[in-house]
Amino acid sequence: ESKMLMEMKRAMDAKNMGGTMIVASDETSIDTQIDAFKALSGDAKKVVQRIDTHTYGGSKRSELKNLALQSGKNLWMSEVDGNGTSGTNAGEMAPALWLANRMRDDCNGLECSAWILWQAIDKHISKDGYNGKKDSGMIDISKGFWGLSVCDHDKKDVILTQKYYAFGQYSRYIRPGFTMLKTSDKTVAAYDPKGNQLVIVATNDGGQRDLEFDLSEFGSVGDSVKVIRTSGTMSNGEHWKEVGTITTGDNGFKATLAPLSITTYIVDGVKAEAFAGNKIDIDASKVTGSNPWKDSADTAQKVFDGNTSTYFDGVGNGWVQADLGGVYNISAIAYSPRSGYEYRCPGGQFFSSADGVNWKEMYKITSVPSFGMHTLTKLQNTEGVRYIKYQVPEGKPDSSINKDSVYCCNIAEIAVYGDPAQSAPTAEPTVEPTVEPTTEPTVEPTAEPSPEKVKGDVNNDGALNTTDLVALSSFILGKDAAVTAENADLNSDGKINIIDFITLRSLFA
Repeated sequence: ESKMLMEMKRAMDAKNMGGTMIVASDETSIDTQIDAFKALSGDAKKVVQRIDTHTYGGSKRSELKNLALQSGKNLWMSEVDGNGTSGTNAGEMAPALWLANRMRDDCNGLECSAWILWQAIDKHISKDGYNGKKDSGMIDISKGFWGLSVCDHDKKDVILTQKYYAFGQYSRYIRPGFTMLKTSDKTVAAYDPKGNQLVIVATNDGGQRDLEFDLSEFGSVGDSVKVIRTSGTMSNGEHWKEVGTITTGDNGFKATLAPLSITTYIVDGVKAEAFAGNKIDIDASKVTGSNPWKDSADTAQKVFDGNTSTYFDGVGNGWVQADLGGVYNISAIAYSPRSGYEYRCPGGQFFSSADGVNWKEMYKITSVPSFGMHTLTKLQNTEGVRYIKYQVPEGKPDSSINKDSVYCCNIAEIAVYGDPAQSAPTAEPTVEPTVEPTTEPTVEPTAEPSPEKVKGDVNNDGALNTTDLVALSSFILGKDAAVTAENADLNSDGKINIIDFITLRSLFA
């Protein structure tokens, strides 16, 4: 395959097809896609500009996501469908719920920039047979089937299904240019930085249940939420039906999910809030904590190793503590739960201290987070901090979510952002400003002028493309990535952070 890719690249270059992208390799299984890309030669990997995968099989979504990120490649989920069903006695909603769950799992697990269905119409009605094949007539749309709709060639009509409307609960409201956000509890969330709009899609394949959406980390949120739902049957059910509005509160909003339904929540007036401060380098030798489960190698030091695949396997009354090596004013804390044990985070608390003895609460986790880094900016007790601690409560959880016999301190990663207390940031940006010309004449340089800077060209290769998105994402996550500060600070606030990433995404809309 490596030789094929290299020969294809040479042939395309000979035909001046440099603007055509080479992608690889559309494997049917996620796990096979990982192996296939790793098997490529170094030169072949360089000519591949995007990784495409199908998700008919495999389960290693996070691993493929990380592989794409580390390789500097964009990632697409380029094909999937199936005849699956979800829910008990769900009727016509069963195929719809299956599709909604698959879209959620792929979008959240892969963090892909595109999700593509096999095809919208895969079933046909024709008295003469379709493409020479005998046709059995209309399918049972309460059972699993491929496609979203059925084509009736005899009546020249397209028969819609609840699966079609399930797809639209995503595609009508999450549009190109939106930024996918971390979320949990069978939901998908996306943010529109241009329209200041947040879209959340929630799937419920069981009975009625309540959800609480925490939007406290946004700078501002509108007063109301539009609710759009699909449920029931084609004859008397809901099809992208606007079922009312919900009033937001201080931290977000509460909603009740109808049984066997897919609901989209649209929140206007949502603005992301930038935070100042740089990531603080923490020496592993200055990290301490309680003992891990059975004194394993999954120690507290794993929490600050920059890798969300490793974790601290702390048990009851567990804690992890870090000496920052100096006194800081903290602007943000980011954390990731242990994959598969996210339910153990609610109740966990972050504390700050000036002396390592007297502790003050900074933040308490109140809901189940998704796997991956979550950034907290609405913190308390952030001034003059030398020590940071994460700790879980004592005793047995009083929760229907966490059914363990004791709180366990399971956390994969923590990152701390801030500036030294003696030189806390001011309103002035830290990025060096461009020197404005004065009225006095200047001496013209004899050297050739440098290339014109391209807005958003964070890797400084002279062009704006998807590799800039990957580079900026890697830089923000603390991975090795070279970025040009002048080009990466897109909102000119003196800092390079998630707000710049959202702004960069909008340039591709």
